[in-house]
Amino acid sequence: LSYSFLFVRMRKNPQVYGIKYQELKDDPMLDAKRREIVRDAARRLDKARMIRFDETNGYFSSTDLGRTASHFYIKYDTVEIFNEIMTNYMNEGEILAMISQAQEF
Repeated sequence: LSYSFLFVRMRKNPQVYGIKYQELKDDPMLDAKRREIVRDAARRLDKARMIRFDETNGYFSSTDLGRTASHFYIKYDTVEIFNEIMTNYMNEGEILAMISQAQEF
């Protein structure tokens, strides 16, 4: 994240991103904050079954669901909704009701 626009903005205006001045002074490159952002995002994606995240060593691996969502620009919120509602046996009405809740519509 050190080459991202987010990192540049976090360093220029840390208060907007919930970073206290003392944190910036103690860690000017915001290594701990960037690690926290990545870890939190990885946990959420792992919970949604879009990636597999091993917290002990920090390894990520994408899943078929995550690759499909990325390829077709399916939002995280939609994947969460589908994970909650989808079952092995659904009739056409249930499938249409689930799809109609997608964030892309």
